[in-house]
Amino acid sequence: RRAAARRAAAEVYDAAFCDSPVTPLPRHPDDGVHQYVVLCPPGRREVIQAGLHRAGIDTAVYYPAPMDAQPVFGGDGRSACPNAAAFCARALALPAHEGLNHEDMARVITAVMESA
Repeated sequence: RRAAARRAAAEVYDAAFCDSPVTPLPRHPDDGVHQYVVLCPPGRREVIQAGLHRAGIDTAVYYPAPMDAQPVFGGDGRSACPNAAAFCARALALPAHEGLNHEDMARVITAVMESA
Protein backbone atom coordinates (compact mmCIF):
# COMPACT_ATOMS: atom_id res chain seq x y z
CA ARG A 1 0.00 0.00 0.00
CA ARG A 2 2.80 2.46 0.87
CA ALA A 3 4.77 1.51 -2.23
CA ALA A 4 1.64 2.02 -4.33
CA ALA A 5 1.22 5.53 -2.88
CA ARG A 6 4.86 6.35 -3.68
CA ARG A 7 4.44 4.98 -7.23
CA ALA A 8 1.33 7.14 -7.66
CA ALA A 9 3.28 10.21 -6.52
CA ALA A 10 6.07 9.34 -8.96
CA GLU A 11 3.55 9.11 -11.80
CA VAL A 12 2.27 12.61 -10.97
CA TYR A 13 5.85 13.92 -10.96
CA ASP A 14 6.69 12.06 -14.17
CA ALA A 15 3.77 13.68 -15.97
CA ALA A 16 4.64 17.13 -14.65
CA PHE A 17 8.33 16.89 -15.47
CA CYS A 18 8.07 15.21 -18.90
CA ASP A 19 8.79 18.47 -20.76
CA SER A 20 10.66 20.37 -18.08
CA PRO A 21 14.26 21.35 -17.37
CA VAL A 22 14.62 18.44 -14.91
CA THR A 23 14.74 14.83 -16.07
CA PRO A 24 13.22 12.07 -13.93
CA LEU A 25 15.31 8.91 -13.70
CA PRO A 26 13.76 5.87 -15.40
CA ARG A 27 12.26 3.22 -13.13
CA HIS A 28 11.08 -0.35 -13.37
CA PRO A 29 7.24 -0.54 -13.16
CA ASP A 30 7.52 -2.51 -9.90
CA ASP A 31 9.94 -0.03 -8.31
CA GLY A 32 8.80 0.91 -4.80
CA VAL A 33 10.07 4.49 -5.39
CA HIS A 34 12.18 4.65 -2.27
CA GLN A 35 13.66 7.81 -3.80
CA TYR A 36 12.35 10.02 -6.57
CA VAL A 37 15.43 11.42 -8.27
CA VAL A 38 15.63 13.97 -11.06
CA LEU A 39 18.65 15.16 -12.99
CA CYS A 40 18.90 18.94 -12.89
CA PRO A 41 20.39 20.95 -15.73
CA PRO A 42 24.18 21.24 -15.36
CA GLY A 43 25.07 23.81 -12.73
CA ARG A 44 21.45 24.29 -11.58
CA ARG A 45 21.01 21.70 -8.82
CA GLU A 46 21.97 24.05 -5.98
CA VAL A 47 19.69 26.78 -7.36
CA ILE A 48 16.75 24.37 -7.63
CA GLN A 49 17.47 22.91 -4.20
CA ALA A 50 17.62 26.42 -2.69
CA GLY A 51 14.30 27.32 -4.30
CA LEU A 52 12.69 24.22 -2.84
CA HIS A 53 14.22 24.97 0.55
CA ARG A 54 12.77 28.52 0.47
CA ALA A 55 9.37 26.94 -0.24
CA GLY A 56 9.79 24.71 2.84
CA ILE A 57 10.37 21.55 0.81
CA ASP A 58 13.06 19.08 1.84
CA THR A 59 15.33 17.56 -0.78
CA ALA A 60 18.40 15.34 -0.59
CA VAL A 61 21.58 14.61 -2.46
CA TYR A 62 22.16 10.98 -1.58
CA TYR A 63 25.18 10.41 -3.78
CA PRO A 64 27.30 13.58 -3.84
CA ALA A 65 30.31 11.86 -5.44
CA PRO A 66 30.98 8.65 -7.37
CA MET A 67 32.20 5.64 -5.45
CA ASP A 68 35.78 5.96 -6.69
CA ALA A 69 35.94 9.44 -5.14
CA GLN A 70 34.65 8.34 -1.72
CA PRO A 71 37.29 8.36 1.06
CA VAL A 72 36.19 4.94 2.29
CA PHE A 73 37.39 3.53 -1.04
CA GLY A 74 40.64 5.49 -0.97
CA GLY A 75 39.31 8.35 -3.09
CA ASP A 76 40.44 11.91 -2.59
CA GLY A 77 37.21 13.56 -3.72
CA ARG A 78 38.18 13.55 -7.41
CA SER A 79 36.76 10.95 -9.74
CA ALA A 80 38.31 9.14 -12.68
CA CYS A 81 34.79 8.53 -13.97
CA PRO A 82 33.57 11.76 -15.61
CA ASN A 83 30.09 10.46 -16.47
CA ALA A 84 29.50 9.27 -12.91
CA ALA A 85 30.79 12.58 -11.53
CA ALA A 86 28.47 14.52 -13.86
CA PHE A 87 25.51 12.38 -12.78
CA CYS A 88 26.29 12.91 -9.10
CA ALA A 89 26.57 16.68 -9.64
CA ARG A 90 23.06 16.81 -11.17
CA ALA A 91 21.03 14.27 -9.14
CA LEU A 92 18.47 15.60 -6.66
CA ALA A 93 15.93 13.58 -4.66
CA LEU A 94 12.47 15.10 -4.24
CA PRO A 95 9.87 14.16 -1.62
CA ALA A 96 8.17 10.88 -2.56
CA HIS A 97 6.79 9.48 0.67
CA GLU A 98 3.39 7.92 1.02
CA GLY A 99 2.07 10.87 3.04
CA LEU A 100 2.16 13.27 0.08
CA ASN A 101 -1.16 14.58 -1.13
CA HIS A 102 -1.90 16.33 -4.43
CA GLU A 103 -1.44 19.76 -2.86
CA ASP A 104 2.01 18.75 -1.58
CA MET A 105 3.03 17.43 -4.98
CA ALA A 106 1.74 20.57 -6.69
CA ARG A 107 3.92 22.68 -4.34
CA VAL A 108 6.99 20.56 -5.19
CA ILE A 109 6.29 20.76 -8.92
CA THR A 110 5.73 24.52 -8.81
CA ALA A 111 8.88 25.11 -6.79
CA VAL A 112 10.97 23.01 -9.18
CA MET A 113 9.58 24.77 -12.25
CA GLU A 114 10.06 28.23 -10.73
CA SER A 115 13.65 27.43 -9.67
CA ALA A 116 14.81 25.57 -12.75
